Amino acid sequence: MNFAEYRAIDAMNWSTLKHGGKSLMHLRHELDSDDDGDTTNRTMLRLNHAAVLEPASLASEFAVFDGERRAGKEWEAFKLANAGRQIVKAGEMAAALRVAEAVRSHRAASEALRGARCEDTIVWTDLETGIQCKARLDVYAPKRHIADLKGDASVDEFAFARRVGSNLYYAQLAWYQMGVEAATGDRVPCLLIPYETEEPHDVAVFEVSDDWLQPGHDLCRRLLREYAQAKRDGLWPGRYDGIRPLPAPPKWINPNTDDYAVDALED
Repeated sequence: MNFAEYRAIDAMNWSTLKHGGKSLMHLRHELDSDDDGDTTNRTMLRLNHAAVLEPASLASEFAVFDGERRAGKEWEAFKLANAGRQIVKAGEMAAALRVAEAVRSHRAASEALRGARCEDTIVWTDLETGIQCKARLDVYAPKRHIADLKGDASVDEFAFARRVGSNLYYAQLAWYQMGVEAATGDRVPCLLIPYETEEPHDVAVFEVSDDWLQPGHDLCRRLLREYAQAKRDGLWPGRYDGIRPLPAPPKWINPNTDDYAVDALED
């Protein structure tokens, strides 16, 4: 199943549900909004994923344009001849192939990919809420692990751990783990495979412990319950309901402390 076919499945996925972490209003907005189209970053991430996980799909999914500019007769003829394929620059394709070589040359990453199913789609019904759910797994090795590929600025373990928290990667993996268990009965460990998006494309493999995954499962369950309740009631409230006290002020606004910002007086 290609990505377009996956997107056409009428079911909840993590990239949509996570907006409920802001508020149900944000989730409803995401559900009602049209896709805002491709960006260079999205295209490169898909290209990198294809190069690493589905190299056989590169020729059918992507076309390399060698022209000097994306305008004029040459560009229009190339677009027409490659309708249905994502058009990328030669340098972008070369960079994606370097990423793929780096990942597949990494001992632990190569082992994680060995014998695994890549870009695997699963669909399940959440038994508690009755919500239809779906996920597209970067890597699923039955009875072994789930793994997710992440492009990042650095694979430093401490810096990356902060992004695992701030970007909710831990809940994304919990969603995948939940889905695999519901669809197959297979509860497997979860791995993250970050790679540097800039050369030299260092790679790491991190096992995600239950200390991360349990809060992820808790968040997924809460968001599913809130989504189900909102669908039943037709109510999609914003982040705050009613009047709330403003959080305590920072030290710098108090003129009696050393942190006071004198520049604020000049404003």
